Amino acid sequence: NGRRRSVVASAAAGFAVTLFYDALTTLATAFIVLGAGGFGEGVRGVFVAGAVFVAWHVAVNTVIFGAAVPPLMRAVRAWQGEGASASS
Repeated sequence: NGRRRSVVASAAAGFAVTLFYDALTTLATAFIVLGAGGFGEGVRGVFVAGAVFVAWHVAVNTVIFGAAVPPLMRAVRAWQGEGASASS
């Protein structure tokens, strides 16, 4: 069950990090495109315009993190273990 927990935790991390990144970049895009004067009025429209991309990006990254991070972490741990025993 440790592997399942690792997959779920990795997928959740991918979801959270991607959602935070997309929110931050969407806000920055709105500020650059609309300027300080129009930001308050148009930021919602920029979020709506990017909603499909954000949803797709978050979903794909959630799957990728859940599938790729656990085996990568196992490989890193195995590699570190080999390095520790080789240096002894």
